[in-house]
Amino acid sequence: MYKLVSLDLDGTLLNSASSISERNFNSLSCCHYKGVVTVIATGRPPRYTLKLLPEPLASGYVVCYNGARIYYNHVLLRELSIHSNFVEELLNTCSKAKIALEIDDDLYTNFDENPMWPQMVSKKIVDLKSYEDTLKILIINDEHVDVDQLIRLFGHRSNIVLTYNNQLIEITAQMVSKAEALNWIANRLNLAMENVLAFGDDNNDFAIIQAAGWGVAMGNSNQAIKHCADEVTLSNDEDGVAVVIERLMECFHE
Repeated sequence: MYKLVSLDLDGTLLNSASSISERNFNSLSCCHYKGVVTVIATGRPPRYTLKLLPEPLASGYVVCYNGARIYYNHVLLRELSIHSNFVEELLNTCSKAKIALEIDDDLYTNFDENPMWPQMVSKKIVDLKSYEDTLKILIINDEHVDVDQLIRLFGHRSNIVLTYNNQLIEITAQMVSKAEALNWIANRLNLAMENVLAFGDDNNDFAIIQAAGWGVAMGNSNQAIKHCADEVTLSNDEDGVAVVIERLMECFHE
């Protein structure tokens, strides 16, 4: 019996217009009515996520930065940051790369603009006095980056994930992941992972789909996610989340 539903945002709960369809929202409202806990687990920052989500999703559990921050009812419950020495070493190693740092819900970059974030508000890395409390490092995966070398040098001290069709490298503290955050929430609620239904579409959802009692890959997922999932649903533009929830509604805890 499922007592918790975990959902990624981009490419999963959100459609291509970055909105939640009425059908998806109604299916989650039914979960809420039945007392099922919803967890939004995203790589996005709070400034984007919390404003985007409607109630009751916004006041439920929200995991940001791939697990580096966990919120409940808009209150920060936990934060795991990257040590400043690690950040400085990585910046020196990848001096030619386009890099962004997420610090206290602000984005700091060493480049002026990028098509992936057309509306971002950023500050310069060179203006920073400290790298304390860096929650996530983002690196544009272009000709200036050797991913294999990056993993070899820093993979044993951090969690490195390629997302957005391998266009973006996301780095968090070593123990940080969506799966670890979901496990933390489940333990807090005295729930077993077998009671979790999880949806995702990208590499940062891989572990969470494997760990859940029933892991669902979206139809628009990459092949690795589809292969590790218990089920592949329709795409994020075809209400793939609602399709599964509606079918499994009788399996939800009341």
